Amino acid sequence: MLALFAIAASLAAFPPADRPATNIAEVVSAMAGGGAFRYDVQAQAAGVIRSSGNVMYVFVGDGTGKLFLMAQDGSRKLQVAAGDFVRVRGEQPKDDSRYRMRPLCASSVERLAHAAPPAPVAATIAEVNGGSLDYAPVRTSGLVRDVAASETSRTWATISLFDSGQLLRVAVPLVETPVEEFAKLIGRRIEVVGFPNPRSGSMRLFAGRSFHCAGLSAIRALDETGADPFAAPEIGTIVNAAASHITSMGLVRAAGRVVCVWDGCQAMVKTKDRDFVRIVFDGRDLPKKGEFVECAGYPLTDAFHITLLRAKWRKSAPLDIPEDQAVAASLGDLIGGGAVSPEYHGRPVTLRGKAGVRLNDDGSVASVAIDDGKDSASVKSPGGWPDGLETGCEIAVTGICMMEAKRWEPELVVPKIRDATLVAMSPRDIRILSRPPWWTAARLGMLAASLVAALVAVSIWSASLKYLAERRGRQLLAEKIGRVKADVKTAERARLSVELHDSLAQNLAGVSLELQTAGRYGKGDIALLMRHLSIADTSLKSCLQNLRNTLWDLRSMSLDEPDFGAAVRRTLVPHVGGVELGVDLDVSRRKLTEQEAHDILRAVRELVVNAVRHGRAKAVRIEGSLDGETLRLAVSDDGCGFDVARAPGVADGHFGLQGVRDRLRGLGGTLHIESAAGRGTRAVLTARIGRKEC
Repeated sequence: MLALFAIAASLAAFPPADRPATNIAEVVSAMAGGGAFRYDVQAQAAGVIRSSGNVMYVFVGDGTGKLFLMAQDGSRKLQVAAGDFVRVRGEQPKDDSRYRMRPLCASSVERLAHAAPPAPVAATIAEVNGGSLDYAPVRTSGLVRDVAASETSRTWATISLFDSGQLLRVAVPLVETPVEEFAKLIGRRIEVVGFPNPRSGSMRLFAGRSFHCAGLSAIRALDETGADPFAAPEIGTIVNAAASHITSMGLVRAAGRVVCVWDGCQAMVKTKDRDFVRIVFDGRDLPKKGEFVECAGYPLTDAFHITLLRAKWRKSAPLDIPEDQAVAASLGDLIGGGAVSPEYHGRPVTLRGKAGVRLNDDGSVASVAIDDGKDSASVKSPGGWPDGLETGCEIAVTGICMMEAKRWEPELVVPKIRDATLVAMSPRDIRILSRPPWWTAARLGMLAASLVAALVAVSIWSASLKYLAERRGRQLLAEKIGRVKADVKTAERARLSVELHDSLAQNLAGVSLELQTAGRYGKGDIALLMRHLSIADTSLKSCLQNLRNTLWDLRSMSLDEPDFGAAVRRTLVPHVGGVELGVDLDVSRRKLTEQEAHDILRAVRELVVNAVRHGRAKAVRIEGSLDGETLRLAVSDDGCGFDVARAPGVADGHFGLQGVRDRLRGLGGTLHIESAAGRGTRAVLTARIGRKEC
C-alpha cells in the first residue's frame, strides 16, 4: 500500500505531457527534471523586485509551494505589486546546464486580483541560511561589514550582513540607488526585508544562498547615524572573544604608538596593553612612525591577532609604551619546520639571509625577499632601498615582523600562518653584508647566451658563404648550359640539313627524274605518261608531308618530355584525329640521345600515319620496352591491312616505309611488318641505344 501511495504521489507531482503544469508543486518537479515543459499557474505575488528597466523578479506562492520567477517588461506597463494574484504562463526550455541554475522565465504575467500581501516573518540570519524560509518574505537584521558592486552584473550590489558569526549576502538592485548610498550603511546595524533565494542569481555557482531585497526602501537602520566612531568600546574588551563573535562586532577602538607604516594604507600600532594591532585605514592620510594615535575600525582576526578594517584615526596623548629593541632571529625561529612563533608579531627583528630582488620594467626595485636556504620572508621598505641591492647579496634586515595568516572566516576552522613579512622603515635598516661573486648563475647564463649568439653568427656567416658559392656555381652552370645549348643548336642545324638532304632533296630529285621520263617517253604512250605523272604526284605529296613533319619537329616540345611514352603520345596526337590511341612504353627518356629519340619518334609517327591514312584504323596501340641496349617497339592497328609482299615502294613514289627502314638502319635496328587484308597491321621495330642512364 505504501508503494502504491508513493507511486500515486509521484504521478500527481508531474503533469501529463499533453497539459501544462497548473500549480507550483508541478512546476518545481518539472524544473528538477531538467526537461522542457509548459506551465499555466495562478498564484499570489509575495514581492516584486525590479533588477533593471525591463526585468522583474517576482516571488510567488500558492497552496502547493513557493517559487521565484523572472519576467520581461520592456515597456514597464506591467504593474505587478506585492499581494497581487497573477496568472503566469510560458514554456520552459530543456535545461542542459550542469547545475540546474535556471529561474522560471515567464512569457506572460496577468494580474487577476489584489489582496493584502503576506507579512514578513522575523528570523535570524542563521534561520534564513537554514533554507526553510526560501522564497517567503522575511525580516532579518545584522551588522553591515561591507558593500560591493557585482563584477558580473552592472545592476546589482551585495551587502555583507553578519550576525552571531553567520554571513548573509543581501542582493540589492542599483536601478534607482547608486552603490555609494548603500556603502554608507557599512558599520551600522540594519533591519532588512527581502526574500531568501537558494540560488545566488549570479555566475558564482557556489556562493550559496542570497537574500533579494528591493533596495533602500526595504532597509531600516537600527542605530543612530553620525555616531562618534571614537566612542566605540576599547579593543581590550574583546580579548579572548570567539572569532565568530569578533566578526559580528561593530566598531572597536585601539590607542597606542605607531610602530611602522607601509603600503600607503596600513600601520602597526602597539597598545598600552602591549598588544600589537594591525590597522587598515579608510583613506590615504596616515600617521607617522612613533606618533601616538587612537584608531576606530571593524575587527577581523586570524585567530592569533586583531586587524581593524576601514579604520579612522586621530592623534592622542602620549602613553607609557616603551619602545622595543630589535632582537636577532632567524627565519627558522619565526616560521621554520612548520612551527610558527606568533609572539614575534609586531616586534622589531633582525634577520640575515640572501636577497631575492624583483625589478620593475624601469629597473627600480619592485619587491625583495630574504632567504636562508630553507625558508623565506617578504621585505617591505616604505622609505626605499639601499643602492646596489641585487639578487644574491647577503643582507641583514631590521624591521617590524608581521605574521601573515588568512583572516578568520566562518567556513575556516583554524587559520594558518602562511609566512612572515619584515617592514624596514628606511634604507639604513637594510645592510648589505656582502655582494654575490662576479661568477653568478645569471652571468654564466649571459656568457652561454653570448657563445650561442656567436655560434649563430658563425652559422649565419657560413650559410652566407655557402649561398654565395651556390649562386656562383649556378651562374657557372648557366654559362655552361648556354654553351651546350649553342652546341646543340649547331648540331640541330646539321641534323636538319641532313634530314632535308636525305628526304626532301632526294624525293624532289626523284620527282624531277619522273617528270623528265614522262616528257621523253610518254609522247606516244598515254598510259606510260600518266604512270610517271602519278609517281611524280605521289613523290611530291611525300615531299610535302616530309616538309610538314620537319616543320612540326621544329615547333614540337616532345623531346622535352621526361617520359618517352609521353613524348610519343605528344608527337602522335596532332596526326590521329579521333582514332583511339594507346601508348604503353616502359622507357626512360634519359636513356635516349636527342638524335635517337628524334629518329624513333619519326619512325613511329610514319607507321601510325600510314595506319590512319591508308589502313583507315579506328584504334592504334604502341607498346615497347628497353632490354639492355635494345629498344623494341610494336605499332598495332585494327585497320584494313595490306599485302606486305605487294606493297608499293620507292618505285611507286612511296618513301615512308623505306624512310623508316633507313632511320632504323642508322640505329642498328630493323623493321618487321605483319599484315593481311582485313586483319590489321603490326609493325615491330628494333633499335640499338648507345647512351647509358646518368
